[in-house]
Amino acid sequence: MLRSLRLLIIVRVFICVFIFVLLNRFVAPYAVKDFITDSINIELREVITKTTVFTSNTIDFQLTNPKVFHGFQIRTLIKCSAYYKVFDSNCPALSSESVQWQKISDELAPANEPLIESASIDTGNKHWVAVRKTDHGSYDYLAFDKDEIDDIIDFVWSVRNRIVRYYAPLLALFSLAVGLYLSSYIISLLNDVQLLVRETDAANLEIQTNPQAYFKEFQSFINVFESLKVRLKNSFDQTSRFSSNASHELKKPLTILRGHAEQGLKSARDGSPEQMHFAVISEQVNQLIGITDRLLLLAKADANSLALNLTNVDISALFNKITEDASLLRSDLVITHKIEENICWNCDEYLIQQLILNLFSNAIKYASQNGTIHFSLIQKGSEVHLEITNSAINIPQDLNGKAFDRFYRGHEIGSQLIEGSGLGLSLCKEIAKVHDAFIHLDTNQGSSVRAVLTFKTNSIAAL
Repeated sequence: MLRSLRLLIIVRVFICVFIFVLLNRFVAPYAVKDFITDSINIELREVITKTTVFTSNTIDFQLTNPKVFHGFQIRTLIKCSAYYKVFDSNCPALSSESVQWQKISDELAPANEPLIESASIDTGNKHWVAVRKTDHGSYDYLAFDKDEIDDIIDFVWSVRNRIVRYYAPLLALFSLAVGLYLSSYIISLLNDVQLLVRETDAANLEIQTNPQAYFKEFQSFINVFESLKVRLKNSFDQTSRFSSNASHELKKPLTILRGHAEQGLKSARDGSPEQMHFAVISEQVNQLIGITDRLLLLAKADANSLALNLTNVDISALFNKITEDASLLRSDLVITHKIEENICWNCDEYLIQQLILNLFSNAIKYASQNGTIHFSLIQKGSEVHLEITNSAINIPQDLNGKAFDRFYRGHEIGSQLIEGSGLGLSLCKEIAKVHDAFIHLDTNQGSSVRAVLTFKTNSIAAL
């Protein structure tokens, strides 16, 4: 079972978004904690420089920095100042000589600010973040409980979780939209490559387009594809030359054999075994010559060198002439036809005659016993539809897809008992192609096969 690239991309986007949210859930608290601690340190440094902060014992400190939380109250702030006579039970721990104070960096402190230092202090089950400054020969202290940062983070995370739950559907829709966009964009690039490959066939292998990829990552693939075209062209040319040369080399001895067989057929006594042997030889040689002629035409078509001798051909008359022989070849068939008169086509008469004869021959050979064949030539606007429909049984299921493949012969319709090389329909396809026509087969519920040739032309009266 083939997997869907679009679905795979969407799932990968969902996974990436989920991993990002998960990592954010575990990593963000540490980053937020450091950010809040640094922000409070900055606030403490700014507050301790204000003389009014030590004029009373009231706790009058809020996080007013808009980068943190506007108006968030610090509940555990303590003040110590010998000069202003502001004391707290924890002040002795702050003024202890064992505390390691560090000067706040110059980037944070203004140039005209007195010396301000910070420290982390543990007193029993309390963990303080403190700052101090010199003031009239003593120190002023400000400190707050570090555990309060956890309370702040818990509050922030409860808000965040509430927001995430509220926006989870939108996040899922966003992930889906991103996945669809990325998958559509990638598939569009692949479709461009597919179009490039689809338009490459034997007729344009030799054309060096040297396309430039939209992105450098695709350029190596383009280079490999161009290299593959060169290798395919060389191999294809060798195959075409071999087919053409082999057809030419075979045709001469086969023609000589046919001549001797016909001569022996004439010289042998009527009804003698020798005459019958010569008749069989002549028939088989003619069949081999027909195969070599088809191979030669196919080789020319493959090499894009099938020359056309365009003339104004009365297709109606040509088709009528061919259908007249149907009842002679299969007397058990019911023959019907609907052929419009005076339909003309500017085409190569020899090649089109070969095309119609091949379709006609297949219809005669594969028509069911006591079946029907219907010939139709109808003009519809600027298009002409030439159709040959024959009744059939045991039609192969892959007939529509493989009928025009070379050497294909359907096993389910007893083709092994019917003479043929499997080249007729493939030759029809090539002849139609060089005439800008379209040919295809239709099967009607396993009861009939219809060959349809569609081309553009004008009636003789309009010329």
